[in-house]
Amino acid sequence: MRIADSTRLGTVMRDIASVQRQLFAASRQASTGSRLAGPSSDPVAAAQLVRIQGAIGETESYSAVLRTVRGDLEMSEATLDDAGSVLGQIQDLALQGANGALTASDRATLSAQVKQLKAEMLRLANQKGSIGYLFAGTSDQDAPFDAAGTFLGSPQDRVAKIGPGQSMVVSASGALAFTALGGNDVFAEIDALTAALDSNNQAAVSASVKSMDACQRQIVAARADAGTKLARMDTADVAFEQAKVALSSQGHAVGDADPAESYSRLTALQAGLQTSISVAKTLLDTLSIQQI
Repeated sequence: MRIADSTRLGTVMRDIASVQRQLFAASRQASTGSRLAGPSSDPVAAAQLVRIQGAIGETESYSAVLRTVRGDLEMSEATLDDAGSVLGQIQDLALQGANGALTASDRATLSAQVKQLKAEMLRLANQKGSIGYLFAGTSDQDAPFDAAGTFLGSPQDRVAKIGPGQSMVVSASGALAFTALGGNDVFAEIDALTAALDSNNQAAVSASVKSMDACQRQIVAARADAGTKLARMDTADVAFEQAKVALSSQGHAVGDADPAESYSRLTALQAGLQTSISVAKTLLDTLSIQQI
């Protein structure tokens, strides 16, 4: 009888140790929400989780690049809007200069104002963003226009990688906005207006009115193009967010424990442990009595 009780006690104690190990694992799962204690607990699921986390990291990296270049493109659009306003002022001065009642002195005064506005246009065309000069194309580390308004930049747009094998144009074209590549050499046309005003050439000033209108449309078109590129970035950004949500959902499905199931198992194991401890205590009491 004593041998049977002793053997039974040994079995119960082993059961207690087993339940304690299971209880520890269940407790960790319930507290962390993860069913994976480590790669060894489920190698296949652990490998899937590593791949998913890597894909999330890559997506976040592309999204961060997009946010950076978006700031510069937004600045480009706003700068082109300002350039359009400056050009509108120059056009107004051209209209005034075309008035036949003006004297040479009057036109000289208008010329001085146009020169000031050209300097403002140059400042805008040489605007610098967080990455480089906004309108310099791929040569964005150097100012795209010299003091005379000659284009020194690149006609090629900057691009950014936004996914495996996927790139997007992320810059506004200074060449299309301000040079003959877009239809008119804006700074050359401003210089022509200045020369006409300085020489008191009413006919030439009148011709410049149409030229300024064409330049204005050119800059408006460049601004619209920047807006289209921003819209594409918005679409890409939404796609990134959707991808991150989908990947996170996959990660939860692979690695997360079911809360209700986890706490139910934890409760059951706690109850089982208490039962085993009670049985062991009873057996110990019995063995103690038998030994007396």
